Amino acid sequence: MDESDERRFERFYYAHHGRVAAYLLSRTDRDSAQDALARTFEIAWRRFDEVPASQLPWLLGVARRTVAGQRRAQGRREALLDRIAAGAPIAAHDQVDRIAERQLVAQALERLTGPQREALLLVAWDGLSQQEAAMVVACSRVAFAVRLHRARQRLSALVDELARAKPGVPRPPQSGMRRCSLDAEQQTSDLIEETT
Repeated sequence: MDESDERRFERFYYAHHGRVAAYLLSRTDRDSAQDALARTFEIAWRRFDEVPASQLPWLLGVARRTVAGQRRAQGRREALLDRIAAGAPIAAHDQVDRIAERQLVAQALERLTGPQREALLLVAWDGLSQQEAAMVVACSRVAFAVRLHRARQRLSALVDELARAKPGVPRPPQSGMRRCSLDAEQQTSDLIEETT
């Protein structure tokens, strides 16, 4: 790369650093997010000539794959530790315990499949359009729209199911399936913001 390329990359970095960092922080812990952020921009530096015009979705796709790689490596480390510790339980922690309604949404999110959860988070938290989100997950816009629609329906149904199972817990507004899922998406964004 020559000096003008370095300046272009510097502008590229500053234009997208914040959004990529927020994306990573919403999906992993702070230390892992910092590692993934560095790795994402390292890959972008090496492949800078291949970056498409839609830069942010491409970067988020790289970040997504980087986090997936981190999780695979973490899983291997944990499996090794489990074998070493002869099955000692690993403490699970739940960061969402403040508001009953938010607990319902968090529990519902946990029950979604990975692709459903990812679809909701890309649109609700990361603020991507369906076209941009489709680029991140490497599928067509139509396939992503179907995935998002199904994710919204499933999230709404899960929130209702969990609310019925816990008497006294407030339910999200019932002014239609889409409204409920949009409220759940907003609560998802609020949850992620609280935990970062």
